[in-house]
Amino acid sequence: MTLRARLVAGLGVLAALAGCAGTNGAPPQGWVAATITRVGDDLPPPPFAAEDCRRSAPDAGGRYAEVVLHEHHTRLHRIVRLPGEGAFGPGDRVQVNLDDCALPAVPLPG
Repeated sequence: MTLRARLVAGLGVLAALAGCAGTNGAPPQGWVAATITRVGDDLPPPPFAAEDCRRSAPDAGGRYAEVVLHEHHTRLHRIVRLPGEGAFGPGDRVQVNLDDCALPAVPLPG
Protein backbone atom coordinates (compact mmCIF):
# COMPACT_ATOMS: atom_id res chain seq x y z
CA MET A 1 0.00 0.00 0.00
CA THR A 2 1.44 3.36 -0.96
CA LEU A 3 1.83 6.26 1.44
CA ARG A 4 -0.92 8.18 -0.32
CA ALA A 5 -3.34 5.24 -0.05
CA ARG A 6 -2.55 4.93 3.69
CA LEU A 7 -3.17 8.63 4.25
CA VAL A 8 -6.51 8.53 2.41
CA ALA A 9 -7.59 5.42 4.35
CA GLY A 10 -6.52 7.00 7.65
CA LEU A 11 -8.43 10.20 6.93
CA GLY A 12 -11.51 8.17 6.05
CA VAL A 13 -11.37 6.33 9.37
CA LEU A 14 -10.92 9.61 11.28
CA ALA A 15 -13.85 11.20 9.48
CA ALA A 16 -16.07 8.21 10.27
CA LEU A 17 -15.11 8.29 13.94
CA ALA A 18 -15.66 12.05 14.18
CA GLY A 19 -19.10 11.71 12.63
CA CYS A 20 -20.12 9.07 15.17
CA ALA A 21 -18.91 11.09 18.15
CA GLY A 22 -20.15 14.50 16.99
CA THR A 23 -23.73 14.46 18.31
CA ASN A 24 -23.66 11.66 20.87
CA GLY A 25 -25.64 12.88 23.89
CA ALA A 26 -25.98 16.48 22.70
CA PRO A 27 -29.43 18.09 23.01
CA PRO A 28 -31.34 18.79 19.81
CA GLN A 29 -30.92 22.18 18.15
CA GLY A 30 -32.48 25.05 20.09
CA TRP A 31 -32.94 23.18 23.39
CA VAL A 32 -31.02 24.26 26.50
CA ALA A 33 -31.10 23.17 30.13
CA ALA A 34 -32.72 25.51 32.65
CA THR A 35 -33.74 25.54 36.31
CA ILE A 36 -37.24 26.49 37.46
CA THR A 37 -37.26 29.40 39.91
CA ARG A 38 -41.03 30.03 40.23
CA VAL A 39 -44.25 28.35 39.09
CA GLY A 40 -47.59 30.11 38.88
CA ASP A 41 -50.53 31.36 36.88
CA ASP A 42 -49.85 35.05 37.44
CA LEU A 43 -46.06 35.44 37.31
CA PRO A 44 -44.70 38.98 36.99
CA PRO A 45 -42.38 39.67 34.06
CA PRO A 46 -38.97 38.31 35.03
CA PRO A 47 -35.93 40.55 35.43
CA PHE A 48 -33.48 40.42 32.54
CA ALA A 49 -35.99 38.40 30.50
CA ALA A 50 -34.78 36.76 27.35
CA GLU A 51 -38.43 36.29 26.41
CA ASP A 52 -41.84 35.93 28.00
CA CYS A 53 -43.44 33.00 26.18
CA ARG A 54 -46.93 33.87 27.44
CA ARG A 55 -47.12 36.48 24.67
CA SER A 56 -46.69 33.92 21.90
CA ALA A 57 -48.81 31.16 23.47
CA PRO A 58 -51.33 29.49 21.15
CA ASP A 59 -54.00 29.81 23.86
CA ALA A 60 -54.39 31.90 26.98
CA GLY A 61 -54.51 28.90 29.36
CA GLY A 62 -51.81 26.62 30.58
CA ARG A 63 -49.23 26.55 33.32
CA TYR A 64 -46.09 28.65 33.24
CA ALA A 65 -42.82 28.81 35.12
CA GLU A 66 -39.95 31.24 35.37
CA VAL A 67 -36.67 29.54 34.57
CA VAL A 68 -33.07 30.65 34.67
CA LEU A 69 -30.63 29.49 32.01
CA HIS A 70 -27.09 30.25 30.99
CA GLU A 71 -26.52 31.24 27.38
CA HIS A 72 -23.10 32.42 26.20
CA HIS A 73 -21.92 33.10 29.78
CA THR A 74 -25.03 35.20 30.51
CA ARG A 75 -27.67 34.32 33.09
CA LEU A 76 -31.13 34.78 31.55
CA HIS A 77 -34.62 34.53 33.02
CA ARG A 78 -37.50 33.39 30.86
CA ILE A 79 -41.19 32.55 31.30
CA VAL A 80 -41.93 29.19 29.65
CA ARG A 81 -44.97 27.00 29.23
CA LEU A 82 -45.09 23.78 31.25
CA PRO A 83 -46.52 20.51 29.95
CA GLY A 84 -50.06 19.69 31.04
CA GLU A 85 -49.03 16.72 33.16
CA GLY A 86 -46.51 16.45 35.97
CA ALA A 87 -45.70 18.37 39.12
CA PHE A 88 -43.08 21.11 38.81
CA GLY A 89 -41.50 23.29 41.45
CA PRO A 90 -38.53 25.54 42.14
CA GLY A 91 -35.23 23.75 41.60
CA ASP A 92 -36.57 21.31 39.00
CA ARG A 93 -34.41 20.99 35.86
CA VAL A 94 -36.06 21.27 32.44
CA GLN A 95 -35.07 21.80 28.83
CA VAL A 96 -36.50 24.84 27.05
CA ASN A 97 -36.50 25.60 23.35
CA LEU A 98 -34.98 28.99 22.51
CA ASP A 99 -36.10 28.80 18.88
CA ASP A 100 -39.82 28.10 19.43
CA CYS A 101 -41.54 29.72 22.41
CA ALA A 102 -44.78 27.77 21.81
CA LEU A 103 -43.11 24.47 22.77
CA PRO A 104 -43.51 23.57 26.45
CA ALA A 105 -40.55 22.83 28.69
CA VAL A 106 -39.44 19.20 28.89
CA PRO A 107 -38.46 17.71 32.27
CA LEU A 108 -34.88 16.51 32.59
CA PRO A 109 -34.36 13.14 34.30
CA GLY A 110 -32.77 13.04 37.71
